[in-house]
Amino acid sequence: MTAQDDPLWRYFTPIWGAIRAVDKRVLLTGGYALFLKQRWLLEQAGRNAVRHVIPFDRWRDYAPRVTQDVDLLASMELIASAKEQAIIDAALREQAWLPSEGHARWQFVRTDADTGFELKLEFHAQHQEPLPEGLTYVPPRIKPRPPLHHGIHGHENPEAIACQVNPFAFQLDGLEIAVPNPVTMATMKLTAMRDQHAKSRDAGLSARAREFHDRQARKHAQDVIRIVAMTTLEESDRIGAVLDTARPTRAWQIAAEIVKGYFLAEDGYGATVVSGFWNSDDQRLVTDLLTRWFATAAM
Repeated sequence: MTAQDDPLWRYFTPIWGAIRAVDKRVLLTGGYALFLKQRWLLEQAGRNAVRHVIPFDRWRDYAPRVTQDVDLLASMELIASAKEQAIIDAALREQAWLPSEGHARWQFVRTDADTGFELKLEFHAQHQEPLPEGLTYVPPRIKPRPPLHHGIHGHENPEAIACQVNPFAFQLDGLEIAVPNPVTMATMKLTAMRDQHAKSRDAGLSARAREFHDRQARKHAQDVIRIVAMTTLEESDRIGAVLDTARPTRAWQIAAEIVKGYFLAEDGYGATVVSGFWNSDDQRLVTDLLTRWFATAAM
């Protein structure tokens, strides 16, 4: 897999480079983070350079899931800084990323020149209480105070727990990519799976809408397993510090309940929908690790 297989890469690299030049705390998350991490791990596989939980030759389907969205976790300091915001705003304008109508300043869009598809760039932030000076919270956005009328806002993401604890960095085509630790990423995906699954069972929605939400829930369930399967030895060795920060949070506690109900319970939805992608031994290994990350006294 190369950059040529990824139509988003040529638009991602310049804006990512511009943002990271301003603030190294910004992290790539979501489906594109998994896509690029998998691309990097596949490049390392031929050299046996990096160990991760489930080697790709044991995956039943290791085709990366292509996406047209970029999700970034912005720091509070970046959102609050008028100077840094001005630099980000100039880069967004120069690269034709425009504020999305209805989601202004946390979602930006542009068009792929070859396909005509709309690409999305979203900024998220972990909501902290109390908010640092220079910020205000207007649900669902974390915004500068006083307002700047340019730059970015952060869409609140309470599941981004411990995102700045032991992020993982790797090099692709000479560009450093930084993603959250796997516990943070799993927490976000577990919550997304549960929310989409709940919508798929909403009798008030049309059959077509319920089917759409079920597809999304299945996608997120598989992403949870991929996150664990692609956890490197380096990340695994540093999980303890992440858990020390994550465990006291409400988001981690909710994620632990989701693991219990969706992956450990008999006929749990998560375990069932991913079973066709993994052999039983590897699925058991991944589930055991997931259980350790989200173990509670009740488990």
